[in-house]
This record gives sequence, structure tokens and C-alpha cells, in this order.
Amino acid sequence: MDESKETQMRDSPLPLSLSVVLDNIDTGIAIYDAKGNFVFINTVMVNWRNIPRNEYLTMNIHDFSNYLDICVFDLVMEKKQRVSRLQFYRDIQFISGPERMRIVTGTPIFDGKGNVQYVIVAMVGGALALSGVDTTITLGVIASFLQ
Repeated sequence: MDESKETQMRDSPLPLSLSVVLDNIDTGIAIYDAKGNFVFINTVMVNWRNIPRNEYLTMNIHDFSNYLDICVFDLVMEKKQRVSRLQFYRDIQFISGPERMRIVTGTPIFDGKGNVQYVIVAMVGGALALSGVDTTITLGVIASFLQ
């Protein structure tokens, strides 16, 4: 391919919305507003917990506090920086089976005044969590779209 055509293709905007891109990532993705309300949830997350997307969008991350050993959203809001933790779940059955841990990485998105406006969370579970998959690469790409 001729270099000018290659450059032209790279520089042209993709005809995809951000939500379509996020919904086709193999990592669980959730986006919360500054109060912890779900504003986006991808299909991986919907399938893990078998909760319909429209129901998620009426919920808050703290609705799950009885099931989580640690809330990465709260840590991100407190530290105002990216946080990664191995998160354990209690008393919850995932549709994919009895997975009890996920690697969870939360990244803050700031408004023009330096306040956290959104928190993007990426989750990798099961065998991928044990293999040490790095969710920060996925989050860096998503964060660049939102800023």
C-alpha cells in the first residue's frame, strides 16, 4: 500500500461510536458517573451477572457492596488516580460459573476543573485474572476517547 493512502486511512475518523467499540471488547467494562451510577455497561458485564443492561443503568455501584470485598470505584474517588486490585465476590453466582475473583482496574476521567467526572472500570475474571492480564492498556485507550 502506498504510504499516502496508509496515512490517509489512519487519519480518517472511524464510523463507529464509542459504545459500539466498548461493547465489543472481551473485557468487562463499566462507566460510572461521579456518584457511582452506571452510565454504561458492556455485554461482557451483562453476561457475567445476567442482569439486563436497562436494569444496570438504574443502579449504583454501591448496590453491589454486600458482594464485594473492596470497591475500586471508591478507591479511585479517594485517590483520584488509576487503581488496580484483585477483587473478590461473596455470595454471588455468575452465569459463567462460580468465579469468585476479578482483576479490576478503575481510571478517573476529570472535568476541566480537576474533579472526577467519570470512573471507567475494566474487569478480567477467571483464568485471565490468574494469568495476570493487564487491564490498564484497555483503560488507557478508553480514557483517551472520553477526554
